[in-house]
Amino acid sequence: MKEIIFRADDLGYSEGVNLGIEKTIKKGVVRTVGLIVNLEHSQEGYEMVQNFEICLGLHVNISYGKPVSDVSKLPSLVKENGCFRSSSEYNGGKVKIDYDEVFRETEAQYLRFREMCRREPDYMEGHAVLNEIYFQAIQAVAEKYGIQYIPVLTSPEDFMLIGGRRVHFWMESMQPDYDPWRTFRNICEGSREDVEVMICHPGFVDDELLLASSLLIPRVKEVAFLTRVEQNGMLQQYQVKSTTYRQLESEESA
Repeated sequence: MKEIIFRADDLGYSEGVNLGIEKTIKKGVVRTVGLIVNLEHSQEGYEMVQNFEICLGLHVNISYGKPVSDVSKLPSLVKENGCFRSSSEYNGGKVKIDYDEVFRETEAQYLRFREMCRREPDYMEGHAVLNEIYFQAIQAVAEKYGIQYIPVLTSPEDFMLIGGRRVHFWMESMQPDYDPWRTFRNICEGSREDVEVMICHPGFVDDELLLASSLLIPRVKEVAFLTRVEQNGMLQQYQVKSTTYRQLESEESA
């Protein structure tokens, strides 16, 4: 039996993204969701999924919208208009990130999550920015509050341990020829017995997404895949069990 975590990132990004993620939970296989808490559509995104039995994490965001914490204390993270710098600025090395600022904002987003959701996040991980200082600050906040930290692993051969199980990560949506069905088949046809995470960004394209994100068509493809893969009988064909980070931890403690 192949165990796969179907993870949907970016809840709260836009109305279209919220609708797409809700559909993949309600009519599909998604049981693990990353919530962004600092945006206009964050609250409504959470309200759309709050009654589903899901593993809900904090998707820490320092590259879109306005911070949760005091803007005046985040000079390395925000522009003159008070909004975050873009992921391309961070990833292109144009900005030197300050660890204390990232820690302050990550902690503020964690507290916002608790206020909004009235619960602890099941895990914490980052959004769009590929920077070691950023990762270190998120991990430090996660450890401070006893939350599972999920790192960014760039190869499916890399893994982390959750609940004593080896967990591998797949995120291929940035590839120009991306096909979620092909990624799923590659996961299923592998010989290892570890847990696999298929990281997705499902959503419907709206005006806000067009202005804010370069990831568009893959989101729509993933809505279709995540809502049809079980209906098409492919979970049964490949003997796939859908799981979550929380289930892995609970199995170890049982």
